[in-house]
This record gives sequence, structure tokens and C-alpha cells, in this order.
Amino acid sequence: MAIDSHVVALNWKNFDFSDSGVISMASALSPAYIRLGGTAADLMVFREKPKSRKKQNRQWLEAERRSSDNNRSCSCGYDFDSLIFGKGKKKKPRSKFTMSGADWDKLTSFSDRVGWKLLFDGNVLLRRNGKWDPSNMRSLLDYSLKKRKPPNIAFELGNEPNSLHHQLNFTLPGRKLGRDFASMRRLLDRYREYANATLVGPDVNHVDDRCFKKIHPKKRCKALRYLRDVVSTSKGSLDSLTWHQYYLDGHTAGLKEFLSTEPLDKFARVAEAFWRFVRTEMKVYGNPLWLGETGSAFGGGAKGLSDR
Repeated sequence: MAIDSHVVALNWKNFDFSDSGVISMASALSPAYIRLGGTAADLMVFREKPKSRKKQNRQWLEAERRSSDNNRSCSCGYDFDSLIFGKGKKKKPRSKFTMSGADWDKLTSFSDRVGWKLLFDGNVLLRRNGKWDPSNMRSLLDYSLKKRKPPNIAFELGNEPNSLHHQLNFTLPGRKLGRDFASMRRLLDRYREYANATLVGPDVNHVDDRCFKKIHPKKRCKALRYLRDVVSTSKGSLDSLTWHQYYLDGHTAGLKEFLSTEPLDKFARVAEAFWRFVRTEMKVYGNPLWLGETGSAFGGGAKGLSDR
């Protein structure tokens, strides 16, 4: 299961951690993973006690209000094209927002209570001198250990990094991200409680039709080439390799597409292309392959269709 990180800025809108029905149904699905991640993960910063959280998260709340006013809100996701960048050609990333210690306590307590394992997506855009800065993640780990027993938690770093230039106007080469994952692994290994924590990635997207053909790494499928670059410099830090799979464009898909079974055939082709590239081209055999995020329609979903 997945929760998009932006709901933290919206004070967990539409999610009640104490609802007995939610707890009962979630417990019935155990064992499972609950992922806090998505595009907004690369804008979220941990602060145990934010001084003025409402002010810091104000832009997100205002964007949500405008979205609701325009009847564009969809329960299945968040339309970052309109709510982060606004309209027009100029792309201005929305400011960072905070996750408090209380937010972390709610999430970890809930996952423990229902028997789920938390998969936390760290902010890869917290950088210094061109490298990922682990200081904020260190603060989160220190807080978590100070408050309670170590939660049952796995980690990832960044979301759809091969599309960061489109989503957040930032370009992160795969080889740099691989070194960032190695840095994340070293950080976790410094903690006895987290030394064996699972680390997954890189959550590439756009594994498209060019990837279904006979693989030629130098000419086809930028997503898989990006994956290869990440793994080649990650120093074996990744326990599982992940990609994101969607079937339709939420901005354009209509009822006809949702009633057709043809888009569903894409999954078999994508999974095979991903598997062939990792096992045959990259010669990586030990890492499980994970579908890190999926849904019917990307871009916040298709209102009236993917939320039905």
C-alpha cells in the first residue's frame, strides 16, 4: 500500500490512523508494506519540533484548496504538473515542507499496530557539494531510536529519479544516485538497530515500448540505462531493484481506455523487459525485483475513473 508524501503537508488529509475500520481491514492484509513516498518525498524535510509548520506548509494547503475549488482533486493521487509548477512554461518547484516527530510517531505506531512494514522514501534532493547530505536522515533515525524501539522499517532514496528534471526541475545522473545509495547504506550501517535494514531503489519510471524490443543498452530505453548506471556505482548497497508501472495517462484517458483489457497487457511486457535487462545485460542475479509503485493512471489519476 502507498501513501503519497504530500499528505503529510496536508495534515494527513483523508487518513485517520485511529479509525477502527481502517485498523481492522489493514490488520487483515498483514503481512504487507506501507510506503510513504512519491514525488513529494523529495521535498519533505524532517524536523522533530517545527517552529512554524503551518507557515512552512502553507503553499501546499493553498494548492490543495485551489485544486478542490477547480474540482480537480482526485483521491488516487496528486497532480504535480498543476499544483507544483502552476500553469505556463516556467517551472518553479514548490518549497519544502516538514514532517514532524509527531507525524513519524503516528505512521510508525500505525504500521506496527496493523502488522505492516514501513517503507520510507528519503529526500534525495537534500544535497551538499553535489552529494546527498545524510544529516536530515540521521536526525530522523536518532529521533526514532530515542522515542521507541526500532520500528520495522525499510528505506529508499528519491522517487523516479530519471524524471526529476520533469517533476522538480533537477537533473540527477544515475551514477551520482548510485553513490548516494552507497552513502545511505553506510549511514544505516552505523546504527546497530538499522544495520540490517532493507534498502531498495531506484524507482525508475517510463519503462516504455522501446524497452520491450531486443535490448541494446546504448540505443534504447533510457530508464533501464539509468538503472544500470545506478547499480554500477552503488557498491552493492541495494537489496531490491524497483520500478514504477502505470498504464494510462490520467490527463487524457477516458472511459474507453478503462474498459479495454489491452492496456493491462503492458505489465507482462514491462516486467519481462526489466527482468531480462537486470539478469541478462547487467548480470545481476541475487537482487529481487520489486514493483515499487503502480496504479491505473499517472498524473494524479483520472477523475471519475481511477477513483472509482
